[in-house]
Amino acid sequence: MERMRNLPCRPGGPEYVVERDTAAKGQLYAFKYSVVGRGSFPTDMLRYDASFPADSESAGLIVDTREPRTVVLRRLSANQNWRPEFERWRSFNWMVKTDV
Repeated sequence: MERMRNLPCRPGGPEYVVERDTAAKGQLYAFKYSVVGRGSFPTDMLRYDASFPADSESAGLIVDTREPRTVVLRRLSANQNWRPEFERWRSFNWMVKTDV
């Protein structure tokens, strides 16, 4: 296994560890996108989209209360055609922006 990057999920909190099997055939594609919204961050969307904060600043914004705010997210996928669940994010009053 190759460790790619560690990203804290919140300042001082546990880290996300992203690994990929270097023996596996195929390739992982990295996606970076941002979500803009106000109010409570829909943390279940991280699981639903299999995404994680792109950096420690974005991790901190998940628990932040500033209104509105932009959180930058990343996802690694073997599917090069993956896209965030735009409509599901919108149902939580958060908008996906892909021009990060």
